[in-house]
Amino acid sequence: MTGNADYFSIFGIPHGFEIDRAGLDQMERKFHELSRQHHPDRFARAGAAERTEALTRMSEINEGYQILRDPVRRREYLLKRQGIEDAPKGQGQIPAELAEAWFEVQEALMDEPTGAGAKVAEFEQMLASRRKLAGERIAELERELSREMQAPGGASRERLQALHAESLSLNYLDSLERDVARVKGKLA
Repeated sequence: MTGNADYFSIFGIPHGFEIDRAGLDQMERKFHELSRQHHPDRFARAGAAERTEALTRMSEINEGYQILRDPVRRREYLLKRQGIEDAPKGQGQIPAELAEAWFEVQEALMDEPTGAGAKVAEFEQMLASRRKLAGERIAELERELSREMQAPGGASRERLQALHAESLSLNYLDSLERDVARVKGKLA
């Protein structure tokens, strides 16, 4: 992130984890307007300081647009702006039963690779179920936090930390999904 930019303010949309269709349309219009206004080509004949400032501003506009359009990057950005970067102790932990099931898949692959397909499929179902649940929890927390961010007093630190922990868990599940895809590729 360039400096300490507030991308929501740059694009004139309310701070929140959710951006509705109208907000996305407004953001896109503002992006094009700002791009025309601050594009470095417009400052080709200006002094070095002005050219550098235009380049910095355009970089900030592009980065903000990319971050706010992507729900995951927007979540990370908002959490960081709220001072949430590390998961509190005891949160975002790998569920023991999931880790155990993955170790069983690994054992099956080593002990009898030809019969490991059933274990992989079983684990994949468990993973999909966990992923769905994590996605639902994240969506609910984001809805609550978006409402809180518009109210006096702002967002609950406890809820922000819970969202961060859920995000870390979802990242772990994403990593496991990639591992499962690689295993399935080897079994095929």
